[in-house]
Amino acid sequence: MKLLFIAAEGAPFAKTGGLGDVIGALPKSLAKNGNEIAVILPYYDVIDQQFGNQVKDLFYFYTNVGWRHQYVGIKEMIRDNVTFYFIDNRDYFFRGHIYGDWDDGERFAYFQLAALEAMEKINIIPDVLHVHDYHTAMIPFLLKE
Repeated sequence: MKLLFIAAEGAPFAKTGGLGDVIGALPKSLAKNGNEIAVILPYYDVIDQQFGNQVKDLFYFYTNVGWRHQYVGIKEMIRDNVTFYFIDNRDYFFRGHIYGDWDDGERFAYFQLAALEAMEKINIIPDVLHVHDYHTAMIPFLLKE
């Protein structure tokens, strides 16, 4: 079975709490059972500092967020039989922390739009799409529409 997780954080890359723990453990556990697992996360500066030399740049494109035309870099890393894709945009994700900015709504709207386009460009068609919290809550609706 092909499963795709999309989340705002995940251990060991970027974690503030329980969501990071779940994304760090569940995909890895499901991969051990023979499932094909991928995860899409934002590419935060903390990831770049700790894992930057292990990720591979795949490609980039641009997406529209309101009136803005925003860069979307796609990076990849395979770890514990899980393929991790990272959405790279330094304006949104290189801030020294994960949450708590005045524009978090826009940041995670961008992340959702970028993740949807990335699914198409990477050609990921999962059997199960697993999204988490408000950071990704619009993805099922946007996918349907």
